[in-house]
Amino acid sequence: MFPFGSFSQQVEDSSGSSAEVGADIVSRYVWRGLSLSPGPNIQPYLDFTYKGFAVGAWSSYGISDQYAEVDFYLSCNIEALTVSITDYYTEDELNLSRFDHFNWKNKSTNHALEASLDYSLPGKIPLSIKAATLFYGNDRNQEGNLFYSTYIELSYPFQLKDNHFNIAIGTTPSEGLYASEASIVHVGLSATKNIRVSEQFSVPLSVNIVSNPKREDIFVWLAMSF
Repeated sequence: MFPFGSFSQQVEDSSGSSAEVGADIVSRYVWRGLSLSPGPNIQPYLDFTYKGFAVGAWSSYGISDQYAEVDFYLSCNIEALTVSITDYYTEDELNLSRFDHFNWKNKSTNHALEASLDYSLPGKIPLSIKAATLFYGNDRNQEGNLFYSTYIELSYPFQLKDNHFNIAIGTTPSEGLYASEASIVHVGLSATKNIRVSEQFSVPLSVNIVSNPKREDIFVWLAMSF
C-alpha cells in the first residue's frame, strides 16, 4: 500500500508495542501500474504493532477530484516473511449513500479483500517478492464471477550517496483488475532523498517513474512524507 518510505511519528513502550502515525502527499495516486486518481492526494495512516503483528488503517483522498479510499489491514511478520490481509474500500464522494461500508455481502459489497505474501531474500542481495490475490468482494467480471486478480512483484532497493532507489517490476498472470490477460503491468523506479528543513527536521521527497507496458501508460509523480 505504501509506494515509498514515509517519515512519521512513532511511539514505542517497554512491552515492545508501538504506534505510528503519518501522512503522505502525492501529486497523483498510482498503484500497481494503475492511475487511480489523476490529481494530488493526501494519504494519512495509523499503524499499531505488537510482537510481529500489525493492524492499521490507510486512506487516500483526492484534493482536486472526488477520489476517496479507506483501507484496513492485518499482518503478521515471521522473520523475512510477512503475511497480510487487506480490506480495500472506495467511497462515492458525490453520493455517500451509494455504498454501505457495512455491507459485506459477497456479490454486492464495495469492499475487496486481498491476501498477500511479502518475502525478502536473505543474504547480500536485498531482493523482495510480493504475491497478492483478491479473494472476496467487488473484483468481478460481467457475469458476476470473481476474477481472483493476482499481482506479483519483484523489487530491488539500492543506495547512491544520499539517495535511496528502488526498482520494481510487477505482473499479473491472468485476466482481472490489472489487465485483460497475463501481462507486465508495472515497471517502476523511485528515488527518495531527505530534504533538510532544519537541524532537527527533514522531509523525505520521492520522485517516482512508473510505466504500464500493457496499457502503454507512463507516469512521473512526486511524493512528500510527514
